[in-house]
Amino acid sequence: GQVSINEERVSKAISSPISSIVARDSTNVEEDDALSLTKTKKQNWKGVSATLALRAPKWFHRRYTTMLYNVLDNTPEDWAVQVFINPKWWSSEVLKLHRGIHVLLKHERIVITELPEEYLHYKPKQILVQPWFWKQMVADHIFLFSGNGVMCSHSIAPISLFDGIDFCGSPARGYGEGGDGGTHSIRSRGAMLDAIDFAKPGMD
Repeated sequence: GQVSINEERVSKAISSPISSIVARDSTNVEEDDALSLTKTKKQNWKGVSATLALRAPKWFHRRYTTMLYNVLDNTPEDWAVQVFINPKWWSSEVLKLHRGIHVLLKHERIVITELPEEYLHYKPKQILVQPWFWKQMVADHIFLFSGNGVMCSHSIAPISLFDGIDFCGSPARGYGEGGDGGTHSIRSRGAMLDAIDFAKPGMD
């Protein structure tokens, strides 16, 4: 169905790269700790690998550290890794459990972007049809990933092979070709914004 958005409030949402976080016992992490320290990072990224950390059961978000290291290790140094977070959940649930995330937040390629409050009750597919989401990307060439798959370190097809492609989705289960990119996909920011505009914003 159609989703109503308060454009003024959305425009005030913060998209800020996080450079570091104070090392401390994970049981003493403050609710706003993930947003406490920021500085300017590299701006001219050739591409960005992006994922949503909206909300998830503990058994699933235990894989976040491995997810991020897998993407960092298998994408070029001039690609950022951008994590769109539900800030309160990230601080209260994720940071308190993952010491490895604290280390990763110091990495120069990691960028954390807060989701607007209006989006926190959405499903991921609803966020993907919001122009705001694509406009916050730190690069035009995008690789979307999730915890439902991994990048192969011995792949014969580097991610650079997909330069200039507007969309390439992972194969549909059981068919071996096609696919909607539900877990991993290559996308162009411009193409996504054009598609949303064509289909009317806010529609599933």
